[in-house]
Amino acid sequence: MDLKELGGDPPDPKANFEVIMSLLSGTTGIPRRILLGSEAGQLASEQDRANWAERVEERRVLSINPGILDPSIELLQRVGLLPEGDVEWVWPSAFIQNPLEIGQTQAQIARSVGNLSRQTGASTPMQILTQEESRNVLGLEDEIPEGDLWVPPDWQNPAKKAASGGGSESDADKAARAEKKDDQTRAE
Repeated sequence: MDLKELGGDPPDPKANFEVIMSLLSGTTGIPRRILLGSEAGQLASEQDRANWAERVEERRVLSINPGILDPSIELLQRVGLLPEGDVEWVWPSAFIQNPLEIGQTQAQIARSVGNLSRQTGASTPMQILTQEESRNVLGLEDEIPEGDLWVPPDWQNPAKKAASGGGSESDADKAARAEKKDDQTRAE
């Protein structure tokens, strides 16, 4: 009796898995890299994260608030468990920047502010942000606590200094100018 081997390779489920994942990703609006997580060192791109954040915001506004939260609150108000009145839903941002992206964003804002401040054509840039606005751009508290603020003893408000006849040149600028003049004299 001769035995014949009926060649049969085990089926590879990878093709079926890929088709199912593509269908799930396309149907739900969840980017594939976010749906599957990071495999083989692949990280979700910024575009994937932005698309997913947009989808989450959309679901919050169009489905969760009107379909789940609002009816639940109305029911609780009708039975007297919650006081009557309007409820405002405040959600945290769906798109959260990583520390590198935060730093890049702040650097870009700083460059923009610097470029705008030099648009006057004057030799010195114009101040276009208040201290409070600058701190808000950096994500810091609105005001510096009084004890944490250090002001050099010889510092004066430029408007005050001009009004008192002090001129606009600081002592440090005068010293630097004098040192430069001395260097030029020595070079000759």
